[in-house]
Amino acid sequence: MAENATRWAVYFDGEAGKITATRDVFPIERCRFSPDGLDVNIAGATLSNGVVAGSASGPDGCIVWDLRFEGGQEPLTLYTWCRAAFEILTDMK
Repeated sequence: MAENATRWAVYFDGEAGKITATRDVFPIERCRFSPDGLDVNIAGATLSNGVVAGSASGPDGCIVWDLRFEGGQEPLTLYTWCRAAFEILTDMK
């Protein structure tokens, strides 16, 4: 069974009353999860300190994002289990 990563994006347009949802699936080889800090890349979409950028497409359309942010706090990483799962899957090869 091949390991995959799934990238989701959802856009809510309150004025138009429209929701666009996308889901892309990629082989785990097209992903990178840093062991140090917040630095994730899933097939070109990035999440790191100060930057969230990428795109995703689906039957409802395409969503593109490029957001910058700042702050002095440590990142809130609710999904630390993702890194642990990645390490387990990598060790299984």
